[in-house]
Amino acid sequence: MAAAPTKPEVSAPQRRVLDYLLARQARGEVAPTTREIQQGLGIASQNSVMQFLRTLERKGLVRTLPGKARGVVAVSPTPPAADRPDTRSLFIEVPLFGEIRGKSSVDAPAPLPATLPVHAPTMRLTARSRPFAWRMRGDSMIDACIQDGDYVVFDARCEPRPGDLVAVFLDGATTLKRYVVLGEQIYLKAENPRHQDLKLVDDLKAQGVMVGLIRGANLV
Repeated sequence: MAAAPTKPEVSAPQRRVLDYLLARQARGEVAPTTREIQQGLGIASQNSVMQFLRTLERKGLVRTLPGKARGVVAVSPTPPAADRPDTRSLFIEVPLFGEIRGKSSVDAPAPLPATLPVHAPTMRLTARSRPFAWRMRGDSMIDACIQDGDYVVFDARCEPRPGDLVAVFLDGATTLKRYVVLGEQIYLKAENPRHQDLKLVDDLKAQGVMVGLIRGANLV
């Protein structure tokens, strides 16, 4: 019998950094810079943050996108099968409405199933939630760690708050943008400098607030 894979050992300071990244990703927030990690956790220097990140990357718990100030992504390792509880009953099927298409996406829409299986506790979905999903196309939200082909899950019962990622019906199609409030004005912001940064919205009609995403699912 093959030995079970060992879990990477993580020091307490490294765990704080990893938990900080995972918490931001779970809230749909943009990836932090090293200075934001330093300030958010009260770490003495950016060099210490960079050392923690390099160590976590060697252990397979973090990956970095070269050349990006906000290119740090936490990776949740999959535990050995023997250590995993049976959570099949916690999966639910949510409506999959189609594709949110970024401006850089020119491919024809891919055929998709009618529903997407999601793990309700991970998405913080309850019996009161009204979840739905879209498949992301294009790179308009790449700096929020949302890539082409990701399945993005929303909750229609959530009221958008400043900083949330929201699905909105805009210019005849559904799009994914960050909800920004400046004074009394509401804007929708792309997370890619090559796209229009802010768009004034007179009457925001949010379909739902992002609660999570699924990457690498092969549904077609």
